Amino acid sequence: MLKSQIASLEEVPQALREYYVKRANGGYRLETDGEANQTLMRALSAERAARKAAELRLAAGDKSSEPVWTSPECKEFVMANVNRLDGLTGEAYKAEFAKIEEEMAQLISTTVQKHWEGKLVKLTAEYVRIRTDHETTALAAKLAKRGSAEVLRPLIRDRIAVTQRDDGEWEIGYRDAAGNPVAIDALEFELRSDSALAPIIEGVSAADKEAHAKRVAETLGTMH
Repeated sequence: MLKSQIASLEEVPQALREYYVKRANGGYRLETDGEANQTLMRALSAERAARKAAELRLAAGDKSSEPVWTSPECKEFVMANVNRLDGLTGEAYKAEFAKIEEEMAQLISTTVQKHWEGKLVKLTAEYVRIRTDHETTALAAKLAKRGSAEVLRPLIRDRIAVTQRDDGEWEIGYRDAAGNPVAIDALEFELRSDSALAPIIEGVSAADKEAHAKRVAETLGTMH
């Protein structure tokens, strides 16, 4: 029952607190100035909505959680269904309540799944970023001249691709200047051979050129 006077706002649901005004001598009273009847009707309606929302939450039991209840989907469901039990009694009430419970359970399941899928996408993106940074740093440290690794890092970062296979395992891939997949040895040779990077990267030695030519020949030989 809605009280006309209360000692603390904690005595009424959150939805009703805006309808109470603070008294000069302490406590709160239901606002009756001006549009008294309309205010009271709004308060009574809010109380009924809060009560029905509480019933729906109770029906959901432990399947609910705060992130789910604050989702727009669940809020919309509660507000759209607060009047479905009005005028029902006995078996009719139980049957309709059971339907609401089932619908709410399905909504919660879907919302929870979307909630965690969203988190997984963010965590995956963060892992890819960190792993890419790690691999970039390692390659730059290997190729750069002394003191030039930090300058080289942003120039080679897009040559490294961190991807997840269908079986869930992660793998590191490398790309040439055209974006084609290459082995890390081939990428290193390409970068060392790039005259534009000569000031900051160790060049290709005669031994490196010979080893690279041998690898290319072996690869072409296996393709025939």
